[in-house]
Amino acid sequence: MVAGTIQQIAQTLNSIIRGWVNYYGKVRLKGLSPVFFYLHQRLMSWSMNKYKSLRNSSVKASHFLRKIARDYPNLFYHWSLGYSFL
Repeated sequence: MVAGTIQQIAQTLNSIIRGWVNYYGKVRLKGLSPVFFYLHQRLMSWSMNKYKSLRNSSVKASHFLRKIARDYPNLFYHWSLGYSFL
């Protein structure tokens, strides 16, 4: 995963995610759910490594990312389509 802030990660990944949705979503958009689940797991592990308070708790990391998804629903392209932690 790219080091830096979550905004930098989103900026880097949004064009890739948009390409996946445009290409694979033509057939079946629901088929991308496992990919987005894996991406969410990687974002959780990134946040656990980045922030000391989240280091030993995947539950806290999940709550942290849910709060970000709720506050900034268009940060990641797939969040704006409804694939989020909510």
